[in-house]
Amino acid sequence: MASQLHVTEATLPRALQILDAAFVALEERGMQIVWPNEENASLHVVCEGENVGFALEEILDRKAHAPTEQEEARHKRDYWWSPPKWDYQPTGLLRICLLNGETTGARRTWSERKERSLESQLGAVVLGIGTLVESIKKVEAERQRWRDEWAAKERRQQEERRQQEEFTRKSEVVRKAAQALHESQLVRKLAVCLGNSSHLHNLPFESFQQMQAILEWCSEYADRIDPTCHPDVLVRDFCKTG
Repeated sequence: MASQLHVTEATLPRALQILDAAFVALEERGMQIVWPNEENASLHVVCEGENVGFALEEILDRKAHAPTEQEEARHKRDYWWSPPKWDYQPTGLLRICLLNGETTGARRTWSERKERSLESQLGAVVLGIGTLVESIKKVEAERQRWRDEWAAKERRQQEERRQQEEFTRKSEVVRKAAQALHESQLVRKLAVCLGNSSHLHNLPFESFQQMQAILEWCSEYADRIDPTCHPDVLVRDFCKTG
């Protein structure tokens, strides 16, 4: 028997008649019935692009199971085995269940009682499918809205991180340039002070020449590290990307 038709043999003819009537009513409302000709195939109703599982089952009466002597003896012999807790008896009454993974407040079950047959509720079932599909779409729309908001928030956070990283990088470039400028100014000041030192004339000629070389090197070094002498390098380092 199909996976979404759970009835006893005695109830099967009536269950099939109810399915036929339900199919006609659903198709009149523009809904599509999908029930592949395969073993254990699932029955679905397609409404506004949504798949809703459709199950017809017989209501079972549950009663506490009274263990038989054989079951009690087996339980004593096999401690891991226990008799069933309940006995289930078919009632001949049917119900229709709508199946979908979304959690909504829409009605999904129509059960018949002795005073109200399932056939008389088929109109409500058809309307109920439309109501369920509407609630499913609302849930999906809300989920998509949440996903969009989450994605937008993630993009904002990524952009904020990118901007912060870029700010930190540029700050480091400017900090190093400022340090280099300060150092170049100190080196130039050193060179000026050395060049104006009153003690230079006390140096031997060879040492005086070496001091001249030191002063020249200091000037070259100061120019090399001074960012104002190489603005193109500062612009390149400050504006580079990637």
